[in-house]
Amino acid sequence: METESFMTDVLDACRSSDVPAISCETGDFLAGLVRGHGSRDTLEIGTAHGYSTLRLAHAIGENGRILTIEFSRPSYEAAREYFARSGLSGRIEAVFADALVHLQAMPTNRTFDSVFVDGEKRRTVEFLDAVWPRIRPGGWIAVDDAIKFRWKMDGLDGWLANHACEYCTVRTDPDDGVLVIFPKK
Repeated sequence: METESFMTDVLDACRSSDVPAISCETGDFLAGLVRGHGSRDTLEIGTAHGYSTLRLAHAIGENGRILTIEFSRPSYEAAREYFARSGLSGRIEAVFADALVHLQAMPTNRTFDSVFVDGEKRRTVEFLDAVWPRIRPGGWIAVDDAIKFRWKMDGLDGWLANHACEYCTVRTDPDDGVLVIFPKK
């Protein structure tokens, strides 16, 4: 149950707590990717207060699942509260952990249709390395803040050049955008 007023409340809570959240435009774009590609098993790195998680969980539908990983205890606890109130918690597996440690401990056969990377920008390439083998054929990876904070993503251009993929950066709002990567598998 994604109601506009509830989602506005979540976004307002993020802003008042100075917790970053994707814009409504980025949320619309990601939801369109999920629906357009029929994603049913999604991974999110960086939950924050869960606004993006809820947008993705709504978009994947009743049969979809999202695993979201957050390393900040206050953000994780706030997100879990919003998930419970949303009525979508049955679609969401929320994990409090360092994403890289959690991904390394996960069974190698756990794969995803789609991945949304919105964790620490300086670790973007590490996150991409960790999720690359877990993307199913036809899947995609989206990296938030690809315009505003691209300068923090050390090694990203080299990573893209060294992997068999197609990619584009889409400006989703006035000062930011999303890098979308489509592996050639």
